[in-house]
Parts: sequence; C-alpha cells; structure tokens
Amino acid sequence: MTVHITDDMFQAVRLIQACVDVLSSNGWLSPALAAMELAQMVTQAMWGRDSYLKQLPHFTAEIIKRCTEGVSRLFFSLFDNTISVCWGFYVK
Repeated sequence: MTVHITDDMFQAVRLIQACVDVLSSNGWLSPALAAMELAQMVTQAMWGRDSYLKQLPHFTAEIIKRCTEGVSRLFFSLFDNTISVCWGFYVK
C-alpha cells in the first residue's frame, strides 16, 4: 500500500508541475504561483498554514504549540549560543 501512495504522490507532483509549465507559458502569473505553492505542499506533505517546525524530527503537536506560545526562548538562546561557538565567538 505504501508503494502505491508514493507512486500516486509522485504522479500528482508531476501533474502539478505540468500545470505550472502550461500556466507560466501562457503568462498567467497568479495561477502559476498558486500551482507552485500546491506542488511544494504536496512534496512536503503539509499545508501552507502548518508550522515549519512540523518538518523537524521528534516535534510533536504539543512541542510546536509550546514553541508558538513563546516558550521557544530557550531553544533560540541555545541556537544563538551554538551559532556563536561555530563562528568563534561567544555572546552572553
């Protein structure tokens, strides 16, 4: 069953890309951009309104909710410190 879903998704992306080609060759910018966004959503298996954090491994709906509520300060603090260490300086 998984093989069929994967094949169907691959065919869906190819069909949407064909739509993008036809729309862009006719000069229809807005529909072409909408079709590109749809292709991206199908490829990533998520809606455009979904949080990008959903793509990260082990990020559950609860973790995403906490991050969007402002509890992510610690994560960004750790991220900033990691970037600082990687670039050779440390910011307190």
